[in-house]
Amino acid sequence: MKAPAVLVFLAVPVVLAVSGMAVARSGPSAQAVSRAAHEECDPVNGTHDVELCLEEKLNRQEGELRAVQDRIVRLELAKPAKLRPTDAAWRRYRDLECRGVYDSYTGGTGGGGGMLGCQVQLTEARIQAMKDGYELESAAP
Repeated sequence: MKAPAVLVFLAVPVVLAVSGMAVARSGPSAQAVSRAAHEECDPVNGTHDVELCLEEKLNRQEGELRAVQDRIVRLELAKPAKLRPTDAAWRRYRDLECRGVYDSYTGGTGGGGGMLGCQVQLTEARIQAMKDGYELESAAP
């Protein structure tokens, strides 16, 4: 009888990963997630420049996210009253998750960049999820 429970326990992470629902956790794996967002930001001039680069990237993504949401409303795929609460909940999730990345640096100078990198990566994923979920690639402009 214990075997099925073990199989379920082992299968859940696989199902989540295959379905694209796996999320970053605080700690070293979350730092690895945020590092992926640093690729465009050259650390040669130091942490401050990386953070400025990541802030600019996040600002661009915020604009793209707003444009995707506006397109969803314009195409009448969802009403603003339905998008607002889900957007607010997603932002709370992103901010809490990325705060965990920041905290995982335990006072090091990389915490700010780690948090921004996490926000960049999760925002990229949100944009793509909305495009896919509302089938915007195939929708009329």
